[in-house]
Amino acid sequence: YSLDRRRFESDNELMPRTSSHAGREMAAAKVSVILTAYNAADFVEEAVRSIQAQTWPNIELIAIDDGSRDQTGALLDRLACEWTADGRIMVVIHQSNVGAAGARNVGLSRASGEFLAIFDADDVFDASLVERQVLLLQQHADLDLAFALYRYVNEDGQFVSRQQPPAQDRLGSRDLLADNIVHAPLFRANILQDVGGFDPDLRAHIDLDFFLRVTGRRANSVGVIAEPLSSYRRHSAQITGDWRRMRANHARVLAKSQAAGLELAAADRRRIAGRTRLYWATLAYQAGDYDAARHLALRSLLSAPSQMLRDPHGRVRLAACLASTLPAPLHDGLRRWFNARQPV
Repeated sequence: YSLDRRRFESDNELMPRTSSHAGREMAAAKVSVILTAYNAADFVEEAVRSIQAQTWPNIELIAIDDGSRDQTGALLDRLACEWTADGRIMVVIHQSNVGAAGARNVGLSRASGEFLAIFDADDVFDASLVERQVLLLQQHADLDLAFALYRYVNEDGQFVSRQQPPAQDRLGSRDLLADNIVHAPLFRANILQDVGGFDPDLRAHIDLDFFLRVTGRRANSVGVIAEPLSSYRRHSAQITGDWRRMRANHARVLAKSQAAGLELAAADRRRIAGRTRLYWATLAYQAGDYDAARHLALRSLLSAPSQMLRDPHGRVRLAACLASTLPAPLHDGLRRWFNARQPV
C-alpha cells in the first residue's frame, strides 16, 4: 500500500470531472480532502455541501465513487458542476469497487495539498473544522495529525450524544489501541513518504492501522481539538456493525504494530483488552447477539475492573449486556433505549 504521488493509473476507467472558480492565488496552504463514497446517495450531498462551506480558503475535494450501485456517482457529478467557491476545486473519480482503503489510496495519489484530510461520505462537517485542524498543525510542529471531537447522530441526522474527550490533548499508540476516537483526520502530506497509505488487505480498522503508523513514526503526534466539530452518523450499513470482523482486524493491526516495534506493558495490555472487549460487546448487543455481548462484557470487566466501573459509558454498556438475561418484556424497553442512545 505504498503510494505513487504521480497521476494514478489502473485498469479502472477513471473519469475525472472538475469544476473550479478562478480567483486570486491564495496564500493559505492547500488542503486536499479525500471523500470516498460507496452507495452513499442518501447522505453524500450533505457531506459535500458541508465541505464546500469550510472557512479555510484553499481546498481541493477529491471524491471517489467506489463502484456505487445507487445514484452516488450522478450526485457527485452534479455537485462538482455546482462547486462555485473561489479557490476551490472538486474532482470526481469513478472506478470499480476496491474497498475503502484502496479508494482512499486512489484519492491520496491524486492529491496535491500540503495537508490531507480523510472524510466520510455519510458525515457532516462544521464549517470551521478544516481551519481549526490546519491551524493546530501549523502552531505545533511536533504534531503530524489533528482531529476534533464529534457528535453522534442517527441515520436521520438527529443528535444522539456527544463524544467524550480524552484525558489528554495528544494521543499516542497505546491510547489509540485502547480507544480509537480519531475521526475526520487532517494530516501533513509529507508523512506519507514514511508511513505509506491505507492497507487494502484489512477489512476493518484501516484508520487505526494508519494512525498507529503515524504515531510509530513520531510518538504522541496526534493532536486533539476538544470541541465537537462534526457529526458522526451511525447506521446499519457501516462495517463497524460486525463485531467479529472488528475483533479479527484489531488483532491483525495490533500484531503489525508490535512487529514494527511497539512495546506494551502488562498494564497497557489489560487496558486495551478491557476497552476493546467492551466495544465489541456493544456491537454484539446492538446486533442482537446477546450471548456474545454478555461474554465479552464480563471478560472486559475481568480485564480492567476499575477502569470499566469508573467510566459512565462503560457502566451503562455492562448493565445493558447483563440486562439481556431479563425476561423479554422487561428487556425490550431497555434494549430500544440503549440502541437508540448509546453510541459505540
